[in-house]
Amino acid sequence: MNSLVSKLQYKTYETGEYLEEKARNLEETLMLIHNFPWEEQRHLIDIKLTSPSVTIQNNEGEYLKLGLFFNNKYCVYLFGEDNHFYEAHFSTLKEACEIVTDFFNNQLSYKKFEKHFLSFNQKHYFDTKIFNYQIGWRQLPILSFLGFLSIVTTYACYLLIGSNTAPWFVKVEIPLTSILFTFKFLY
Repeated sequence: MNSLVSKLQYKTYETGEYLEEKARNLEETLMLIHNFPWEEQRHLIDIKLTSPSVTIQNNEGEYLKLGLFFNNKYCVYLFGEDNHFYEAHFSTLKEACEIVTDFFNNQLSYKKFEKHFLSFNQKHYFDTKIFNYQIGWRQLPILSFLGFLSIVTTYACYLLIGSNTAPWFVKVEIPLTSILFTFKFLY
């Protein structure tokens, strides 16, 4: 059976940030779509290309992205091999899944889609990007100084607030919490 690469994108993800990217057959992809938390992800989202979605890529370089739309509807975005961008809206998930089935079977009709004529560089919304945030050795002294500065500032504020009336465990807890919080973000 035909296997295509599919991947998930949630509402807090950046452009190109995807999860669970792997080749799946039609049955596995439909199961992935039906198990996706659509209603949870629908709450307080912006409707756009980086909205929660399931994205599928075929061997010809076309992308099909099933996402959320207004009024409890679903939107299917298509980035065709001709580098054009298309969009269609469906009332139910079942209707959208029919498009997914057609995409898997290479029987997708562009007649159901509306072509966007003024869309530039839309492919970057479908491509997966690598998200490795690293700190180089040149940034380490600056971050260490900022961490030290936050510890000193926190302890100075603690002393100014009125350490005479605070119990002993508060006197220990505030600087210790500040130190642990700082090192958590530095290292």
